[in-house]
Amino acid sequence: MLPEIKRIRKYKEKFIRSVDRFGTPQYILVVNELKKRIKLINQFKKRYPSMDIYYHYKTNCLPFICKLMHKSNIYADVSSLFELKLALKLKAKKIIFNGPGKTRKELNLAISNSDKVIINVDNYEELKEIIKISREKRKKVSIGLRLYIKSNDIGWSKFGIKPEKINNILKFLEKEKNIDFQGFHFHIGTEIKNPSIYKNTLKKLRKVINNLNDEERKKIKFINVGGGFGVDGYYRYNIINKIFNRESKLYRNKPIDEFIKTITDSFKKYILSIENINSPTLILEPGRWLVSPCMYLLTRVLYKKGDSVILDSGINICMPLLYEYHPMINLSSISNERKKCILFGSALLHVGILGKYYYGDVLEKNDILCIINMGAYMETLSWQFSKPLSRIIALSDNKIKEIKKEEDFDYRFGRDI
Repeated sequence: MLPEIKRIRKYKEKFIRSVDRFGTPQYILVVNELKKRIKLINQFKKRYPSMDIYYHYKTNCLPFICKLMHKSNIYADVSSLFELKLALKLKAKKIIFNGPGKTRKELNLAISNSDKVIINVDNYEELKEIIKISREKRKKVSIGLRLYIKSNDIGWSKFGIKPEKINNILKFLEKEKNIDFQGFHFHIGTEIKNPSIYKNTLKKLRKVINNLNDEERKKIKFINVGGGFGVDGYYRYNIINKIFNRESKLYRNKPIDEFIKTITDSFKKYILSIENINSPTLILEPGRWLVSPCMYLLTRVLYKKGDSVILDSGINICMPLLYEYHPMINLSSISNERKKCILFGSALLHVGILGKYYYGDVLEKNDILCIINMGAYMETLSWQFSKPLSRIIALSDNKIKEIKKEEDFDYRFGRDI
């Protein structure tokens, strides 16, 4: 039995009520689920009192979600001009600006708000640009240095500074009065399944810090541990399984407290034990763990077509379904039985298969399907295609309200000249 079915049964009537009121397709955010996860992650601050939690806007930059994070003392991690502007508009108390390709326009805004923005520097050329702007504006800028941690995936080589370059950079910064070096950032990937990876990386970071002189160590005010925690209830398609037509198993994550315990214990062992380091703030980025299970996509069966169906959702509003399997449940007739069925999206694309299985009785025209774990990277990776971008609904207790309107014609074409 799929454990999530029990949860969906609880929401069935409210989801159907939302469909009757707002139509399909729609994303629906269950606010109480999000609040529970925020409360849980904040409780772990007891393990190390000087701990800050940051939420990366790229995961899901819906203002409703970001506001809720900031009200709960979860701060903003941004990587673009739009995200930075949004964090400032939402009055985030603390902002970290990440990314390998920060433009001058973006850096100008970050440095203009240097009282609340820390820039995690990705490379030496970027650092020179920051210095230039800080001199022009006569502003002091707080920075961290992003470390490149070796990986077998060449894609990760675009991020960060090699550890052997750190000493030269810090020496270069000694004469820059406007630049305040405050710490290190590393990011070990996404959907982390094994918390021991954090332990091994903190062990590597210890070597980097041990190579610094006493004065440089004393300057360290934070260690930014990046790499989002994995979540339950979906899997990424495995090319080997595809070739041999084998089915993958749904990923079931280790308990969140196991991740936090491993990170905090390793931080105390490998970082706090270093001489002349003054109890820096530990910064965590839980990533998709915070939002993925809290949002669902509700979509309707438009037509039956042999052993397949056409849904009213296009792949353009749920692009990660091209490479991830997310369980679908027939809200109109829930059961624990899983059935095979090709579930096509409505967009005019041959790659628009949203799934190959669903849970429930035989699908009929106008049945409503609920796709689970849709809170991370679905809305932010949506793209404009022939079908409109979806509306988003918030369900809080028994209240249902629209928090983002469906894209209309004027929104799509109003910017054209």
